[in-house]
Amino acid sequence: MCIGGGRLYAVDRVSGEQLARLKRRGETPDHPPRLVAFDLKTGKEAWLSETDVFGTWLSYSAKHDVLVEAGRVARDTLTDEPKGMRAYKAATGVVLWHKSS
Repeated sequence: MCIGGGRLYAVDRVSGEQLARLKRRGETPDHPPRLVAFDLKTGKEAWLSETDVFGTWLSYSAKHDVLVEAGRVARDTLTDEPKGMRAYKAATGVVLWHKSS
């Protein structure tokens, strides 16, 4: 999660390890992975993306009103941490660019 521009942004998805466990049991997650932006004043959903949501790390640039979604590959993170980055226009959720790895 992160906050910026009067919004709270959150990635809502199961980890790769949890997804593999569900698949072995013949189960699926309750909902598709999603990235949600909430208006901090009203608490209402500002926008939602369910298109190829992969990240575990979010960062916000106030100067550019850009939200970045990425995996955080480091020695102190989970072994199934995703790779890639995607930038959104933070106010609208429009994808600006995406690099898959």
